[in-house]
Amino acid sequence: MYLPGDENAQLRRGFYQQLEMLKKAREAIYGDIDDVINGPCGVECDTLDDLLDTAPTTMAGLLAFLIYMHKAHTRDPEVVADHHLEPMIEGLRKAAAALS
Repeated sequence: MYLPGDENAQLRRGFYQQLEMLKKAREAIYGDIDDVINGPCGVECDTLDDLLDTAPTTMAGLLAFLIYMHKAHTRDPEVVADHHLEPMIEGLRKAAAALS
């Protein structure tokens, strides 16, 4: 919110007080909002990293891997970042070698 000038100082203070009250109310309910947002995201990212570090050893495992990756990509096209591509390709290479 942009309220420039001295003529808006009181209004600006009122908005900042209201914002601070809302922030405290949100913290009372949710705690640290960064933990609320980043916690599940961090777990999902760590799980994806673990998945990409594990090469499927069976045809069923390879199929499950491909289905999961398709569903994850459909849900969020950015879930697989550039740094994930090399480990994913390496895991698929290992799976192909083991299953051939």
